[in-house]
Amino acid sequence: MIYIIAFASLAVQVRGLIGHAGIAPLGDYLAAARQGWGAAAFWRMPTVFWLASGDAALLAVAIIGALLGLLVTCNIAQRAALVGAFALYLSLVYAGQDFMAYQWDLLLLEAGFLAIFLTAGSRIIVWLYRFLIFRFLFLAGAMKLASGDRTWRSLSALDYHFWTQPLPTPLAWYAAQLPHTLLAAATAAVLVVELGLVFLIWLPRRPRAVAASAILVFQLVIMLTGNYNFFNLLTMLLCLFLFDDAALHRVVPAFIERRARQGAPQTGRPATICAAAVALLTLPAAIDRLWQPLMGGDLPVAGAWSKAISPLLIVNSYGLFASMTTSRPTIVLEGSDDGATWRRYEFRYLPGPAAQPLRWCIPYQPRLDWQIWVAGYGTPAESPWFAGLVHALLRGSPAVLDLLAVNPFPGRPAKYLRAALYDERFADRETHARTGQWWSGRLEGLYYPAVSLADFARSPQGRGE
Repeated sequence: MIYIIAFASLAVQVRGLIGHAGIAPLGDYLAAARQGWGAAAFWRMPTVFWLASGDAALLAVAIIGALLGLLVTCNIAQRAALVGAFALYLSLVYAGQDFMAYQWDLLLLEAGFLAIFLTAGSRIIVWLYRFLIFRFLFLAGAMKLASGDRTWRSLSALDYHFWTQPLPTPLAWYAAQLPHTLLAAATAAVLVVELGLVFLIWLPRRPRAVAASAILVFQLVIMLTGNYNFFNLLTMLLCLFLFDDAALHRVVPAFIERRARQGAPQTGRPATICAAAVALLTLPAAIDRLWQPLMGGDLPVAGAWSKAISPLLIVNSYGLFASMTTSRPTIVLEGSDDGATWRRYEFRYLPGPAAQPLRWCIPYQPRLDWQIWVAGYGTPAESPWFAGLVHALLRGSPAVLDLLAVNPFPGRPAKYLRAALYDERFADRETHARTGQWWSGRLEGLYYPAVSLADFARSPQGRGE
């Protein structure tokens, strides 16, 4: 079902992101990779889009991927469907460039790869899943401390998190109003779960169930206060491997239990051999991925193997929120017909005008909204796709405009476009009660200077340089 969500989410936005008239056209990206790497590009970027990279191919891959997820859900040709879903999502991750460079995309690929072999019924794959959960969560906690970030060390991270995260939910504003003592306790609880309770994963069933329950509650709280698409749902799903049948018997409906028993694979020697081969393929790389960020270097043999299989993205590095953002620089795109009067473009889910209510979009991920949030913490040069967005809006690209909530120039594109940078934070209780505003902020200056299509004709960056 998470595959269905992930593919369907991309189907409605992929043309605007990487289509031929999109922000970062895939055809140009693949051509540049082929020119820079030569024949090695086919291995370094394994994607079906080497065969065709037009809008029809992008949309077809997203739709077929969702249909394959449906086959898995309905237990029809399950293993073949899992192979196809993995291959197509891997293709989209490479094709998506910055828009697909998120840890939940990697987690879905790693979990999806193991799922192919889970269908044979070997407990070896169950243990590989447990190691994946442990590595994912432990690295999230370890990197928080290893980064030297003062907010995690002083237990003040959650004083900032709820209003600096990309897409807060309506409950995030209320969470941010909690007293520092409660937020500090919650910050400590995050570290306890990620650095302490995860070790219960390796203990017998009851302690392991305690770890799973803590992780489930932890992920539920995150999901209630932040729009992280299918990420929390996927993490919660993986907790299934921390329980056993005796524990699940209490909560799983009887008809599902009967179906599960009827369809349970009979594990034999071929399945065990296959699962052992998967363990030999992935474990050295997984151990290196755990070792490398903590020790600052690769294990000699495991590191080489990890690099060799890295293009497949079947074993990945993690480390969420290693450094907490303590400010919220917000990019506001504005268009004008005369260079004097400017009107604002609004995104579907990224917080916009101060009075605009916070929204829910789980399990959908509006990838442009997310990327705009990321870009605010750097410069336009560090987000080269941003010039593509400006150029597409000046051209009036329908696929890109469909990604927005409000186009202030519905008749024809604006002649000029610029981006202002604001420093924003949640409005305090008094301001919210008096005005209804969720946000307060001040103008910091220009993020991207005013440009026109003529500027892009002189320079791909749009500045006539």
